[in-house]
Amino acid sequence: LFTEAFWLASRLPDRIADLSREAVREMVQGEAREMVHEGGGWAPDEAQLVAREKTASIIGAACAMGAVLAGAEEEEIQGLKRFGVLVGVAFQAVDDALDVSGEHGETGKPTGIDARVGAPNLAEALGEAGAEEARQLAKQWVVEAHEALDTLEASEHRAKLELLAEFIVDRAW
Repeated sequence: LFTEAFWLASRLPDRIADLSREAVREMVQGEAREMVHEGGGWAPDEAQLVAREKTASIIGAACAMGAVLAGAEEEEIQGLKRFGVLVGVAFQAVDDALDVSGEHGETGKPTGIDARVGAPNLAEALGEAGAEEARQLAKQWVVEAHEALDTLEASEHRAKLELLAEFIVDRAW
């Protein structure tokens, strides 16, 4: 699916291809970082970096691409890209918290997968109260994501993006 998506993106304006290429580079960098990591323990900054590279870079690129296609100004494009990155790291922090806390609610997400495969998990890396700390970080990133939207005028579309960000931190709690 990624290959098909990036092929389609390459057929769009050059700016879209550039954003796509940058996101793929970051995603591969995060995958490589994860593959060469030795041992099971991840430092919180390492787990956050991998989340930014593997998850958030793709979401940020998608937000920026939408802005490019809508004819947005560069400041708006960068604001939406930042919004997407912050929402992406918040999403991953919540996902990590759910993985260690067992509070999967209606998501049905099984727990302990990251630990079994040695994947980076921010909540696990933060220690005993890591799930709650990861949730608090996610909430802070959502606040910053809302601020990143300050490049946009108030509108129904902006409000929907803000609601999406809020949903990410509220899911399954």
